[in-house]
Parts: sequence; C-alpha cells; structure tokens
Amino acid sequence: MIGQTVSHYKILKKIGQGGMSTVYLADDTKLSRKVALKFLPKELITDRVANERFKREARATALLNNPNIITIHEINEHQGRSYIVMEYVEGSSLKEKIEQYREIPYDLKKIRDIVVIAIQICRGLEKAHQANIIHRDIKPGNILIDNNGQATITDFGLAKLTDLSKLTRNTSTLGTVHYMSPENIEGEEVDCRTDIWSFGVVLYEMITGEVPFKEDYLQALFYSIMNEKPTPISNWCDRIPVQLEKIVNRCLEKNASQRYPTISEVLSDMKNLKQNLDSGEYAIKSKKIRWIRKLYRKIGKRAVPLVIVAALILFILIPNPGGKAIKKWLFSGKLPDKKYLAVLPFTSPGNNPENQSYCLGTTEMINSKLSLLEPFQKKFWVLPGSRLPKQKDNFIKKLRQDYGITLVLSGSIQLNRDNVIHTLNLIEAKTRKKIKTKVLRNHITNLSDLQDGIVLELLKMIDIKIIPEIHRTLTTGGTSLPGAYEFYLKGLGLLQDKNNQKNIDEASALFTKAINQDDSYAEAHAALAKALFYKYQLTKESIWIDRAVSQCNRALKINNRLPDALLTLGNVYKETKQYDEAIQNYKKALEINPNCFVAYISLADAYKKVKKLKKAEETYKKALEKRPEYNKGYEFLGHFYISQARIKEAEKMYLKMTELTPENVRPYDALIGIYVYTGDAKRARPIFEKAIQLKPSAINYSNMGTMLFYQNRFSEARDLYEKAIELGSNEWITWGNLGDSYRYIKGHETQARNAYEKAIKLTEKELKGNEKSATLISTLALYLAKLGNFDQAILKIDQALKQAPHDLEI
Repeated sequence: MIGQTVSHYKILKKIGQGGMSTVYLADDTKLSRKVALKFLPKELITDRVANERFKREARATALLNNPNIITIHEINEHQGRSYIVMEYVEGSSLKEKIEQYREIPYDLKKIRDIVVIAIQICRGLEKAHQANIIHRDIKPGNILIDNNGQATITDFGLAKLTDLSKLTRNTSTLGTVHYMSPENIEGEEVDCRTDIWSFGVVLYEMITGEVPFKEDYLQALFYSIMNEKPTPISNWCDRIPVQLEKIVNRCLEKNASQRYPTISEVLSDMKNLKQNLDSGEYAIKSKKIRWIRKLYRKIGKRAVPLVIVAALILFILIPNPGGKAIKKWLFSGKLPDKKYLAVLPFTSPGNNPENQSYCLGTTEMINSKLSLLEPFQKKFWVLPGSRLPKQKDNFIKKLRQDYGITLVLSGSIQLNRDNVIHTLNLIEAKTRKKIKTKVLRNHITNLSDLQDGIVLELLKMIDIKIIPEIHRTLTTGGTSLPGAYEFYLKGLGLLQDKNNQKNIDEASALFTKAINQDDSYAEAHAALAKALFYKYQLTKESIWIDRAVSQCNRALKINNRLPDALLTLGNVYKETKQYDEAIQNYKKALEINPNCFVAYISLADAYKKVKKLKKAEETYKKALEKRPEYNKGYEFLGHFYISQARIKEAEKMYLKMTELTPENVRPYDALIGIYVYTGDAKRARPIFEKAIQLKPSAINYSNMGTMLFYQNRFSEARDLYEKAIELGSNEWITWGNLGDSYRYIKGHETQARNAYEKAIKLTEKELKGNEKSATLISTLALYLAKLGNFDQAILKIDQALKQAPHDLEI
C-alpha cells in the first residue's frame, strides 16, 4: 500500500505489524500533518468478530481525551478494509526504551525517568477507568514514548467497555500472556485491577529489564503467574527505593482484592515517590543485608523467610527489653497528650452511591458529636470537616503542618442486608502509625444504637473518661428508630456538597423521611433546616428561609440545647441581614457549648457586620483563648486587623501562626502581602523564600514582583511575574504588572504591548457580569492608555467616574 492515497491520506511507509492490524505512516494532505493509519489485515476482512473488535478499539479510544492516550481522528473503510486514523507519535515504544534501560547503570536519574514514565501511564489509565474502559492489554509494545519523553497508551483493541453488554461470550483469555493477570488467565470477570496487574508487570520490567514471570512453556507460565512470587526487584539491582518495590509488589498481588483498588491510588503513591526522589527523602535497602540475599538464593525461597520470621517472633515474645521495644516500634504509635483530631471521610467497598453517602454522613455525625465534648477537655478539639483539604499525596502530613493535628481517625463501613461493620483506625499524625483499631459489628436493626456507640468507643480509644455529662451530651436529640437514623445519616452525607442542588434536594427528602418516621427526631429537623438554608443560598428564594427557620424552631422545641439548630438559625438571620437575631442565637449556642470555635467566629463576624468592632475583636480573642494552639483563630483575627488597616497587629497574628505550624504556607502568604504593602523588602525576602520552598504559588511570586518593581528592579520583577503566570496566574493584574515591567526595560516594547493586550482581554472578560464595577472599568482605561489608545481610555474613565464620582483613586 506504500505510495497509495486512501481518502486524503498518502501512505508513506509501514511502521508496525501485529496479529490484529498493520500500521502505516501517512500524510494528511488536507491538514498537512503526519498521521498513523491502522488497517485490519486482509485475511480478517470477513471475520465479523475481528471487525467489531477493531471498531470497538476506535470507539473506546475516541471516548477519551488525555495527553497520555492516543488521539483517534477518524474511522473509515477502504476497499472493504476497516482502518483507523490516529495521531502519529514520533519516537519509540516503551519496549525499545526498556532495551536502552538494560544498558544504563542504576542511578537516581534512571529511577526518576522510570517513575516519570510510570506516572504518565497511570494518568492515561486513570482517564480510561474513569470512563469505565479497561484496556486489558497493557504491555511495553502498546506504550509509545515521544522524543520529549511523553508516554502515550495505544491499542485499545482488547478494551472492554464495562458498562456495555458483551458482544460475544467465550472462555478464551485475552492479552499478551506475560502481562496477563491471574483472573484474566482463568477467564474470570475482570475489572480495572487487571490493568493494575499489567502495569505492575511493565513497571517490574522497566526496572529489572526482565518480566517477573518467564517460563519456556505456556502452561508453566500460566502456573507461575497464578502461583509463584516473582524475584524481588531489590535482588536484581541495588539502591532501589523501598517505596518503589512496595508499589510493584502491591500491583502484583495474586488476589485482586489485595491489589490497589484503583489506578488513582497507584498514581498517588507514584507521585509521592517522585516527590521524595526530587527532595532526596527516600529509603533504600541496606547493603548490609546482601548476605541474606545470597543465602536466600542458595537455600531456596522458603527457608530463609521462615527462619528470620521465627527468630523475630521469638525475640518479641520472650520477655526482654529489646523485644518490648521492637514490638512497640513495629505495631503502635503513641497517644499524644494534646489530642487535636481530624476525622477522615469513612470509606466503603465498591462504588454504591448510597453507601458513600452513609459513610460521609457517619463522618459528619462523628465530627459533630465530638465537637460537643470540647468543653469537657482542655487539650482536645476536632478539626471541622469543612476544613479538610482534598485527600492527596502526604495528606496526613499536610493536616499536621497546616493545623497542628496530632491524631487522625480513619475508618471503613461494610453494609449488607443484615449487618453493618464499622472499622475505626486511630493514627498518630507525626509518625502515621496506627495506635489502635476497633471493629464494631451490629445487626442492621440496631443501627440507631451505633450513633452513640461509635463515639463512645472512640473516646475510649483516645483515653477520654466518659462522665455522665458527656454521656448525656452525646445521646441528646437522637432517635431510637434504625430506619430514621439511616435516612438521617445518608442525608447528612449528601449535604456535605452544599453547592450541588441535586444533592441538597435528595438530602432534604431523606431528612423528611426520617422525620416522618420519628417526628421527635430533633437532629433530623436541624439537618433539614440546614439543607433548606443551603437551598436558599443557591436560589435566593425567600420560601426556603421561612421553612429553614420553621425547622430550626421545631428542633429547638424538641430540644432547646441543640447547638446545630442555634448555629443554623444564626446563619439564616446573618444571611438575611437580621444581625441582632443572629447575634442572639450565636450567644445561645455558646451558652450550651462555651468552647464552640465556629460559634465564636460566626458571632465575631456578625458584630463586624453591625460595626461593633470592639466586640468583634473581643470575640475573636475569646476564640483564641479557647483554642490557643489552633492556627485558624489567629488567621481570622489577622484578617480582621488587615480589614481595619491595623497592619502591625495583623503581622503578629500571622507570625504566631508560623510558630504553631511552621510548615503551613498560608501565614507566609499573608506576611508577604503585609510586607509588600508596607514596602519592607528586607523582611519580605526571607519570608518569600520560605513560602516558595513550602509551596510555590502564583500570588507570592506576583506580590514579590510588585515589591521589586517599586524598587525599580524591573528585570527581576518581570521574571517573578512570568513565574506567577507559569504557575497558573491568569489574572488581569498579573499581566498588567508584567506589561509595566517590560515597559521600563529598554528594547522590550513588543513584549509590553503583548502583556497589556492580554490584560485588556482578561479585564473585559471579568467585566462580563460586573459591568458596573468602577475599579475594573478604570483598570481597563489604564491599560488602553498605556497602549496609546487614548480616545477609548477617556471614554472608559468617564464611564468609571459616573459609577464612582467620589473615588479619589479613579
């Protein structure tokens, strides 16, 4: 076919041949670009199943849009032969890359290159799995590496769209055998974990140069994959990071349930490993244990582990100081004196939305109940669920850095028709070791008993004595009906996404069902009030305010000591500018729970709204007294001082935050802003360096650029503004400032003009929906003037002056 023209594609040469297809490089004569044409072999033209599989690859791949997945341009036929037109990746396959790796000695650069490629493969698979597509043929030959090092997954010919019915049902196994998962070999139903296995094989091969299972005969290979452990990668090469070996081993678990459940979790671990490699913070297996490896190879795979494990068990079990120390080091963290707790969202096996909402509801219930106990404990508080950042790399470390968290509770819930099982894991934040684990089992009809039982068990785990007042506080406002409680918990879970109107409506319906079963369920009335308030915030329809107030009053009539109902009522009144009523309800909430941090902050904000600034300041300080080691209190008070132009006092608050949580970037961000405002370059620079060391951010580069600009250091300012833009800043002010910097650097008039034009476009975009903003209109006038468009600039500045005739700056 070389030299022929198919449609508007001129075929140049053959670049690939496989059992299911032949691939050619071609010129797209319409768009003047190189493409790859994949043809079904002539002998399979009449094979209906082969044709359908071939087209299925195109449909599966075309559903995806990701830089690490091959792009499909078109599917068509030529002289009865189906073909796919796809992007041409100039480079080589990962198979060729692995051959190159065999010749390169192991060092940090090689390991880092392997990890970077692996991360890209994970990203492509993550996109496919999110679209319910399983590749089922991940292998080095199906991964292309372009000349810039970008990995692209191709050949979805064996892909299975998990939400579509099967085209055929047969017992044949699919995929290249060396990379097939045990469940695929057995012809069982497969899911995304089969790709995770194949990814593990590919990763193993990238590191060692060999596949983990390599036999001469097919049946022997099948047996090896299903029954034997591969040689540890640390036996192949020295200086392999322990973290990398753990990832490979977990991907290659024979039992799919013991593998990573999702490729997203593999990706998270790979990214964490890369971060550790970049920072130099990673562990390798000590060379001192090489003699064990030699012995391992000499006397077999089974004897050495048994001897070592037996010796270790005996050492731990026989009473001796060393055994006790090792036992403590291996199996438990230490319960800290200061119990500052974060409750992570509970998880549930599978993706059942009802179970997920039940888990989120349980998490919120625990948070809410525990916060009521703060008055009884001096060194105990719970991080509000709304403060939890998104879970990603080094999540627990981030909680400790940002909030000073010392304890973390994670958990899982298994629900079935008859039983519910809650697993609670208490983790020390500093070492990330488990301190205690508790499993609670109960029949589904006793579900309502668990609402107090879970919290009581947790209090035992953290060594808080359960006095009668605590017990009364926990059990107030609940229900004894399991059905009502289940509706309540699921509604509570849905309510965590308060910007999703569908979730709010479903939550409201569930709370209503709970109330229909038990009208005296005060917590359900309070939760319904909160849902109705969120509905008002989204729609601004006053009917929801009236109903929210009604539900709050009903909850308080049943139980007048329910802080949640009083807080919601306060929020409703504050939102509708009935500040006196809001203040009264926040005060009532504080009478019940005098340690309630949220109530103090809400009350201070209400005082600020009515210009009672002294009382607002006193209330912020009261919040600090109750939680002197919780950095958010200092942040709130610092922000208050800035709003009052009390810069020195604000500075003190943010400096205190850096003392409490020195690895939290937020106070450094605020301090940079303060020093830019006061022109204190000497103090700004070290704070800026610390901030970008913790987390490079566009706002910090932009702020520091502004300070340098006003010192006439225009080239340095330009570099920082460009770095801010590189980090994602797409604001008119950054582009305008960049233009100003270029304007004062000789010979850069064109760059200045380009930056101002970009700033104008962004300002015009911001004006849509803010047409009466005098600040934006005057900013637009300024940039137009700097471009020399004086007539347009004068029109805009006149327009701004009409909007704000007394604004001196305009």
